[in-house]
Amino acid sequence: MANNLKPFLDYLEEQVRNHSIYVWGAQGQQGSAITEKWIKRRETSDTNYQRAVAFWKKQCEAGYGDVLRAFDCSGLGMYYLQNVSHALLLLY
Repeated sequence: MANNLKPFLDYLEEQVRNHSIYVWGAQGQQGSAITEKWIKRRETSDTNYQRAVAFWKKQCEAGYGDVLRAFDCSGLGMYYLQNVSHALLLLY
């Protein structure tokens, strides 16, 4: 029996390797779409904004700015279902 979760688990591992970040309301934004202003508009408090920006800048400085994505909890799953799993189905 095939492991139906393997593609999703592989995707999650890719996001860890890419140092993807948590931003409230984010659904897979990447690259130049992520800015301090963009994060500010989404976060629910100044504390959360400061946390998200600090972590994002740290990951960018470490060289992950072009590959990391921004997600919130549901955004991670929805991005996978709407974009990645759909593309995988087209391959089969």
